[in-house]
Amino acid sequence: MTACEKIDRLVTAYDQGFKGVQGRNISDRYMMIWDAKVNAVGDNCEVWQTGAAKTSYVCTRIAPSKDVAEQWYERDFNSIDACMDGWVREDLPRQDGPGRRTVWSQPGVNPQVSAHVFPTRGAFKEHWTLYYFVGDRDDRF
Repeated sequence: MTACEKIDRLVTAYDQGFKGVQGRNISDRYMMIWDAKVNAVGDNCEVWQTGAAKTSYVCTRIAPSKDVAEQWYERDFNSIDACMDGWVREDLPRQDGPGRRTVWSQPGVNPQVSAHVFPTRGAFKEHWTLYYFVGDRDDRF
């Protein structure tokens, strides 16, 4: 499956709460979590359901340095952006500190697709987190 086919499948699955891409249930007590059958970026994607049945598709990657994170972000950004004909792209600063994010959306329609890169504290040193998201728009990140 190509990157564009994966993104199309995820956008289509949004309306059904990502039911078609949910794999093994790995829930915790505060939210429902499933491994994803489709990994748009990397190999650690999940479907999260919180509170009032709000469901999102999330991929997280940890980079050992800012340089590596920026390389991954650029590669993944280009892969996603090539698939987003007809979508509006916004390149935005993060609300909560350094880093950046890109949001692709269609006016008045969910879901949004977004990519984020930002520094996070590890136990012994700072590393960088890349976060990819398909779901309702959330400008808190």
